[in-house]
Amino acid sequence: MTVDGASNVNGAGAGIVLVSPEGTVHESVVSIGYRATNNEAEYEALIAGLQLALQLDADSVHVFCDSKLIVGHLNDDYKARDERLASVYRASGSRTIVFDEVETPSFEPSVASVAAISFRQSQLDPIVLYLQTQTLPSDRKEAHKVRCRAANYFLDPNGHIYRRTFTGPDLKVVYET
Repeated sequence: MTVDGASNVNGAGAGIVLVSPEGTVHESVVSIGYRATNNEAEYEALIAGLQLALQLDADSVHVFCDSKLIVGHLNDDYKARDERLASVYRASGSRTIVFDEVETPSFEPSVASVAAISFRQSQLDPIVLYLQTQTLPSDRKEAHKVRCRAANYFLDPNGHIYRRTFTGPDLKVVYET
């Protein structure tokens, strides 16, 4: 089975080509009726292909896909050694073409798949606060640390933080409040 999905500003769709061991070609085209990302279209193609294989009572399926994400998920790794485009198969036997439409996503993310995110204070937070408002922590030792470390940083007029260097240009720090 070869699957491919695509999405652009005009819409999204998926294509499936399933070839039986006897050489019969089953082609399916799926129009995706919701605003799908490219990755979602790739997954819709895989899901539609697996559903087609089930309808045809396939015992096993070899899946060919050009999506690094899907292949990485199926193989349980993300190391793509060769980026290829979707392949084309020309058959000499009989063939069927099925047109289908998907109005809603075929998959629903489960609560268990959502990663818990915890926020903690950045070590730059006290330094930025000190540079902006001259406010120091109430603990004397922490206040001394912040004052000493703040000497290596400065804020530009736009509020961006930079780290001073001895031998080169000042370095812009990636920092979000």
